[in-house]
Amino acid sequence: MSRSLTRNPNLDLTSPAFHKKLVEAWEQNLGRCSPAFPRDVSWWTGPNPEDKDCPGRTADGWIKALRMPNLASCKAAEVIAYFANGWVLTELLFASLIEEEAFYRPPYHGLRHPLIFYYVHPAVLYVNKLHVAGLLDDTINPYFERIFETGVDEMSWDDFSKNEMHWPDLDACRQYRREVYRVVEALIKKNKGLMGTAQYSETNPA
Repeated sequence: MSRSLTRNPNLDLTSPAFHKKLVEAWEQNLGRCSPAFPRDVSWWTGPNPEDKDCPGRTADGWIKALRMPNLASCKAAEVIAYFANGWVLTELLFASLIEEEAFYRPPYHGLRHPLIFYYVHPAVLYVNKLHVAGLLDDTINPYFERIFETGVDEMSWDDFSKNEMHWPDLDACRQYRREVYRVVEALIKKNKGLMGTAQYSETNPA
């Protein structure tokens, strides 16, 4: 049998010591919040999928992904709808996690972050990319924008640190997402390249 199920020669997934260390490390993040399930209205940091005007919502209550706007001709209303639609689809995915543990328990192999990372990661990318592009003068939370920025490379330096750290609690992460949504939506609305009178209509769900 192979010594390790990963491509990383530094990890021995068959080692009891490895699993003991992994369990002891991530459990420090528990006991700080109890997310309601099913999710109540406070969960949604952007659109509420129950609202009839939620972008991508069909007449029978499904939320479908919208097609990407034509960047050569789209107006602010269409870009906001596309942004909001992607945002709410992400939150619907994470709404399926029942308890706090599901956000903080790392995968058994230890090669990826716990799911709390992927809950905040898209919001951080918006902030960091817009800041680098000069569209945001300041970031929102420099600490969040550092720890939630990257985590997809299978590198030994990353493997041995990410599941031992103290992650922010879920309420703080949700508040960060709420603030990012507000900032990005406002940025789209005031972008001079998207000014116009065209309004988005629900004609193009994918």
